[in-house]
Amino acid sequence: MRNRELEIAFSTKNPFSFRCVTKLPFFFPSGSQEKMLSFLMGRFEQCGRIGQILGPHGTGKSTLLEVLSQHFIESGTTIFKTVLRDRQRWLPPNFADHFMGYRAENCVVIIDGYEQLTAFSRAWLCWKHRRFGFGLLITSHRPVFGWPVLYETVPNRETYQRIVQTLLKNEAEIDSQTLDSLFTKHQGNIRLILLELYDQWENLSYSNCLVEQNLKK
Repeated sequence: MRNRELEIAFSTKNPFSFRCVTKLPFFFPSGSQEKMLSFLMGRFEQCGRIGQILGPHGTGKSTLLEVLSQHFIESGTTIFKTVLRDRQRWLPPNFADHFMGYRAENCVVIIDGYEQLTAFSRAWLCWKHRRFGFGLLITSHRPVFGWPVLYETVPNRETYQRIVQTLLKNEAEIDSQTLDSLFTKHQGNIRLILLELYDQWENLSYSNCLVEQNLKK
């Protein structure tokens, strides 16, 4: 088997692959998931159907946003979601056209990466919310003045260890010293930690397979 074929084989088995990571739920540090999600949905309504999920890079904001999005859909709410990438300063073209024709009480606009928008885009979106009454839920690394905080994600070692063990499914084990070292190195950014664990797993698997191939010769 050629090296490229080996790399493809390993990527399908790597527990830290994108395919596996995107299936993870959001892990709340305390309380059951269903109770916490019900609480957040209720708080969103109490806050006037507007709120922000706040927290540093790689602490689960987008994951929680996706979980809440599914809850909105299951409750019969129509959502319009956009994910803003690095340096994306404007909403997608004609984004507003998609949701302006819907009943406001049955519509939630979701923006992942809100702080990247220009001041004009943010002001325009808030004005549309106040005028038409649709729900507005965002993620941000910095607090947005005047917006209620729906939930704040923080780096948490226990949650991070739960995520790793869930991905491993008790089929392998990584020592706590290695996990602690990665947590400190990346300052609790779980996204970066999982990327490094993915690379380490690939390198180890590739090396082991080469050894096996040499032994068979």
